[in-house]
Amino acid sequence: MGIIEKPLKGFIELPFKIGVGAAFPPVRVNFTLCYRCNLNCRHCLQRGEFRKMRGSGLQELTASEVASVVRQTLPGLTRIGLCGGEIFLHPEIMEILASTARRNPVGFTTNGALIDSNRAKEIVRLGIRGILFSIDGTEAAHDSIRGVPGTFRKAIEAIRLLDSWKRSLERPYPEISINTVIMGDNVDSLKELVEVAPEIGVRTVEVQMMDMQAYRFTSAPDQSILYTAPAPVPPVPRDLAKAIREVFDRAAQLKVTMRLKPESAPDTFAAYYANRMDLSGYSCSFPWKNIIISPYGDVYPCYMISMGNVREQSLAKIWNGATFRNFRRVLSKARLFPGCAGCCFMSRTNPVRSGT
Repeated sequence: MGIIEKPLKGFIELPFKIGVGAAFPPVRVNFTLCYRCNLNCRHCLQRGEFRKMRGSGLQELTASEVASVVRQTLPGLTRIGLCGGEIFLHPEIMEILASTARRNPVGFTTNGALIDSNRAKEIVRLGIRGILFSIDGTEAAHDSIRGVPGTFRKAIEAIRLLDSWKRSLERPYPEISINTVIMGDNVDSLKELVEVAPEIGVRTVEVQMMDMQAYRFTSAPDQSILYTAPAPVPPVPRDLAKAIREVFDRAAQLKVTMRLKPESAPDTFAAYYANRMDLSGYSCSFPWKNIIISPYGDVYPCYMISMGNVREQSLAKIWNGATFRNFRRVLSKARLFPGCAGCCFMSRTNPVRSGT
């Protein structure tokens, strides 16, 4: 939770709670810098969007365009998130990190394969607040899922480099976390991954549901997709709830923080992978607090339904424009859409301890 989000959470969520379409300025602006990637992940739903856009002639947002959008946010307060694809394939990524970090707290998601010592040093020097490494199990499982041999070792080496530069430069940031998407062939390696985490300076491991809703990763034709359930989830061939509890127990012994995404209990994860998750205990306030910007400037609330484009309108006009306000009002009445199952942005109406 961000700098302004935690102490002011109740106030920020007030428009959501009373069901209005308008919202206070976003607490987090998320840039998808590119759809290109250096890996070939088995579970990636974004490759279709990359193939579709590759021949469109559209150009990715430049560093100056990203900076222009960032200048429209609250300086020092609005959190900026960067993701891909793989962000280090953007030709101006270091310039984007530098210009953004001078003004706002910045975090990013990466597979880590393209972070060398020079980049690691600069990332630490810039004061990047947080990095989420996508690591789907231990070496054999991760490399199989990611489709490229050697990627596990590259990710671990990147984490070690960052940790080393943090100590050398005596800097507290970035905070480094690992995110793992649950799949049938990595469940048995989760405990071992948690055991590796403290050895490389990682204190937080997040475990995420496999999101099967294609229209959170590919542009949607219209809002009718909100009422279409995602594709069935591939089953996990073992007692998933028991496996997650065992991982949480081991993490507690090692003083590693574990999080389930979305916030839930092990039994809920097991129900999701059995394609019988009950959504009645969930709602979503994400579009009242966060915004997603595509590589080409399109603004999305969560699903890839365009609310406008930052190359054509200011962020403020899009954020509280008629299209965005209407989307929020519809969501407020629905609480969740059928297509929301598996989304890590969902929040529980009555929070629970993840490991119980």
